[in-house]
Amino acid sequence: MIDIATYLGSAKVVGLEPVQVEFPTGERARARLAMAVPYVPAVGDEVLIVAQEEAFVVGVLRASGPTTIRFDDVRLAART
Repeated sequence: MIDIATYLGSAKVVGLEPVQVEFPTGERARARLAMAVPYVPAVGDEVLIVAQEEAFVVGVLRASGPTTIRFDDVRLAART
């Protein structure tokens, strides 16, 4: 049995809005996105979870949905 109160490892996305993940033991929990880059989860993705009382998605190990990049305000610059 996994103690999801103190967990670091993979999980599968099984639901959206809010994000629901399933641990290797079959236990499920809500998880908050804590990514430095934009990520839109899809059911079937394998994600890296860090949990201590609350679960956070901190990485994507295998994505099953399309790659979507969204920006509100973007500025690109090139070095000369």
